Amino acid sequence: MDVFTFRTSSTGTPLNAGLATAAMATATLLLAHAGPTRAQDASAFQSFCESRLPPGSVEVTASAEPVQTLSDEPLARLSSRIAHRANEHVLGVTQTHLSLSASVRGRSLTLPAGTCFRPNIAIALKLTQQVRVAVEFPPGTCSHDAISDHETRHVQANLRQLDATRQWLQDELARRYENRVLYGASPRELTARVEADRQEWLALAKRKFSEVNAIHARIDSTDEYQRTSTLCSGQIARVLRAATP
Repeated sequence: MDVFTFRTSSTGTPLNAGLATAAMATATLLLAHAGPTRAQDASAFQSFCESRLPPGSVEVTASAEPVQTLSDEPLARLSSRIAHRANEHVLGVTQTHLSLSASVRGRSLTLPAGTCFRPNIAIALKLTQQVRVAVEFPPGTCSHDAISDHETRHVQANLRQLDATRQWLQDELARRYENRVLYGASPRELTARVEADRQEWLALAKRKFSEVNAIHARIDSTDEYQRTSTLCSGQIARVLRAATP
């Protein structure tokens, strides 16, 4: 079973029930003021910005921390705090946190006609996963290994989705921003716009990564639960019978 979390640094609270991504993001807009200019009309202003501003860029990277495996909570505790089907127990769980940091840098031009800016965007995705197997199935036993193998499928699905999210976000932001000039009436207005865009990037990453939930649902099918419970010469089934009131 997989639990995914997504949070933003501004609030520190889940954006979605049962779905949290710890997301810590910073945006820095470095503004450089240009000297006086006579280019007053919009067309001349845009032409000036296009020709004078250095190239923009988009780079999205992704990394994953080593998976931590624990066996420190009983079946009752795992089953009480994680949603599951009636008449089933949670044998193990994979908890997933995706953090996202985003920086926006570049040189801007401030003229009487307004402020323009071509961004250099750098986004880093970082995935942390923690696997818990119920304490009734101690390490070194067949049952622990069987449940760990099941949770590994969740881990691998998250890793594949991390890469898919990185590539999709790279392509999407390159399509939107690469070599594009942003305009505002003032440096403050342009900075506010960049910050609003950054918040949208967090939402995009969250939405794309959450597509993995459909895969997790298939992994946690009723057939898979029944198959796992019959493994290890009935060892898992005996523990589950003892745990059922």
